[in-house]
This record gives sequence, C-alpha cells and structure tokens, in this order.
Amino acid sequence: MEAIDGKPYRFVLVHTNSLREQKTKTLQKRWEKEKQELEKEAKRIGKRAFACVEDAMRESAAFMEKVKSLHYNVEAHIEEKVSRKYSRRGRPGTEDSYEETVSYYVKHTIGERDDMACEKDLFMESTFVLITSVMDRDRYPGWRILAEYKGQSSIEQAFKFLKSPVYLGPVYLKKPERVEAMGYVFILVLLIASYLEYRVRKALRDRGEYYIQPNGQKSTRPSVRTILEVLETVLVIYFNGNLYLPNDTSPKILKMLEWLGFSPDIYTKKINVIF
Repeated sequence: MEAIDGKPYRFVLVHTNSLREQKTKTLQKRWEKEKQELEKEAKRIGKRAFACVEDAMRESAAFMEKVKSLHYNVEAHIEEKVSRKYSRRGRPGTEDSYEETVSYYVKHTIGERDDMACEKDLFMESTFVLITSVMDRDRYPGWRILAEYKGQSSIEQAFKFLKSPVYLGPVYLKKPERVEAMGYVFILVLLIASYLEYRVRKALRDRGEYYIQPNGQKSTRPSVRTILEVLETVLVIYFNGNLYLPNDTSPKILKMLEWLGFSPDIYTKKINVIF
C-alpha cells in the first residue's frame, strides 16, 4: 500500500504465462535485430587500422563494455599487419628500398545473449502492476482485481459504440435535465445492443456456425456494430398499405435475423399500438 497525493492506493503485481508466450516471440525478434546491429558495428571497427596495440585495445574495451551492457557474450583478438611502401612505383626489385608500416586491427565475435538476462526481460515484459483504491483484501483479493480489470475492455467497447459521431453528432441539448434523460436513453440502447450481440454470439456458438466478415475471415464473435451494419441494409417495400421484403433480400440479412431469434416478418407484420 502506498499513498499518492495523500490518498492510499493498493498495488497488485500480476504475472501471466499467456503474456509471456506473446512476449517471447517479440523479444526474440528484438534480440536478433540487436545482435545484428552489434555485428555490423564490430565489422566496422574491424576495418579500422590502429597505429599501436594500446589504441586498438582502448577501442575494443569501449565496444566490449557496450556489448556486455546489453548482456551479450563477446570475444576479441588483435591482428597485426605489416605493409611495405617502396621508394618507386612499379614492380619492386630485391635491392629497392622500402618503409615498413605496422598496423593493428581488433576483431570481435558476438556470442549469444546471457540466459539470465533473457529470463529477466521475459519476466518483466510478462508482468504488470494494477493500482486500485479498493483496499478490502478479503472481499477483493488480487485475482478479483485482475478479473475486474480484464472485464473493463468489454465495457469500454460497448461505450465506444455509443461514442460514435453517427449517434452523438446530431444531438444538441441545452437543459441539464434533458441531457440526463438522453443519458438514460443511451443506456437503454446500450443494453439492447449488448443483448443483441449476446444472442448472435450464443447462436453461433450453439450451432457451430460462423459469420463471414467482409474480408472473408470467419468470426464467431461479431460486434454489435457489425450486426447493426448488416441490419441497416434491410430494404422494406410499402405497397397498397402492406409491407414486404424483396425476394432478393440478402441471405446474410436473413441469417442474421435467424441468429437473433427473429423471423423476417418482424419488418412486415402490423403492430397495433394503443396510446
């Protein structure tokens, strides 16, 4: 328990194996790229000529410190190369004078990353902290705080539906009581939309069927937005005082109505309303 701005908060440390599996692939790609960058830098250093062993060792020490800070194994050795510069151009003779120059090159071999460092990174990447003002550990143990946290995504997705400019854009209210009333209307809309989503998903699960997305992918959990987008394409014909659905109504619409538990006549049957 810690205090932030004078208010007590509780911290819950969460470590998950499922998150570890996801992060393993991500970290392995990062480590592979990191090693490739170090090997490129080692190659650049290996092409540089140093006038003395001390300069070569100094450069090697700085690079090796960098490599070890990233927890990679590294080995280094220094190569000596003697070059001759003759006093005249052309093919040198046995009696031609020359000047010898000794250069030193430092070669590095980058090894694998330290296992302990990899394990530490994996642990940190698959661990996160939840902060809450709920201090009752008996009624709200750590696992329940985590369950509440994981459940908020479905709530956020639901309210994301209500935040759409299509629904909120045309609404302009000045009086607070009207704003409050509209809020209750939106909550009722959200309840109905969530229930429609539940019915479709349950029907798909019970029947072993799936909804085909516009990109061709199969889904057993279509969102309420997807459901409404299908129903928005329903065309109803009014003729001689009666309502009809066209004979060429999309099978996708009819299937969606079936999953919802409705028959197509929901759009055509007459309803007597008494006020």
